[in-house]
Amino acid sequence: MFNKYDKKYPEFANYFNKIINEDKLSHAFLVECRNIPEYKSVILEFVKKVIDKNKYDESLDIDNLITNNNYPELKIVEPINNIIRKEQLLALQKEFSIKPIYGKYLIYIIDGAECLNKSSANTILKFLEEPPENIIAILLTNNTYNVIDTIVSRCQKLTLNNHDINYSFSEEVKILADVIEKYKENALGHIDNCWYTFDRETLTKKLMELENYYIKQFHQLKDNYDENNKQLLSSLSKKILIIDECLKKLRYNVNIKLLIDKFILSITEVI
Repeated sequence: MFNKYDKKYPEFANYFNKIINEDKLSHAFLVECRNIPEYKSVILEFVKKVIDKNKYDESLDIDNLITNNNYPELKIVEPINNIIRKEQLLALQKEFSIKPIYGKYLIYIIDGAECLNKSSANTILKFLEEPPENIIAILLTNNTYNVIDTIVSRCQKLTLNNHDINYSFSEEVKILADVIEKYKENALGHIDNCWYTFDRETLTKKLMELENYYIKQFHQLKDNYDENNKQLLSSLSKKILIIDECLKKLRYNVNIKLLIDKFILSITEVI
C-alpha cells in the first residue's frame, strides 16, 4: 500500500514502511514535524497503513473511515487554548480501556506534544511507560526541545523531513550563515546584535531555520556525492548537531548572550 508521501518524505516513509511490514512498531513515537504545513496529512497516511495491514475485516474501507473521522479506534487529541489538559487524557485512557474490535491496534495521536503541561504530562506518563500491547501513541511536535524530557525519553524519536521543500530563509539567518563562513573563528565579532535581542521563542525558530539551511545544503551535496564533498558533509553534519545542542539548552533559563557566544565559537570550530 503506497501513498503520495512515500516519495516526498523518503527517509520517514522507508523507516515506517519497514517497521509496518515487519510488525516491529514501537508503542510510542515522537515525530518532529518542523513546521511542515501538511504534517497531519502525512502522519494520517502512515496511520492508515498500520490500521489497514492489521484490520480484522478485509472489507473495511480504512481510508474513507479515517478521512471522515469515523474510525473509532483512532483518537486525535489537540490543545485547547494552547494546552493539552489532564481531563482530555483521562477521557482518552477511559476510551482506550477496552480491547480493539476492528483491528489489532488502538492508536492515539497527540497533536502538539509541547502543549503538555506538568499535570497532563504526568497523566500520560504511565500510559507511555506501561502501555497495553495493543495501543500505539504518536506524539507530534514542531520542536522536540520544547517537549518535557520525561515524555521524550519514553518515545522513539523521528523527524519528518522533506528535502525538496523550497524553504525561504530570513535575512538574519542567511547573513549569519555567511558571517560564519566568511569570518570563521573571528565570526563572533561580526554577528548582528539582533541575535542577542530575540526572545526565547523567536530565537528557537531562527535556530531551527538555520538548521534547515544546513540540512538543505547537506542533502544537496549528498545527492551529488563525490570524495571532494566528504569533508564538507562532515562539517555540515557537525553544525547541525551543534544547533541541536543549542536548541536543547534554550529550553532552560540560560543567559542568551552567553549561549549565542558559545554557539558561534562552537560552530566556527568545525569550519
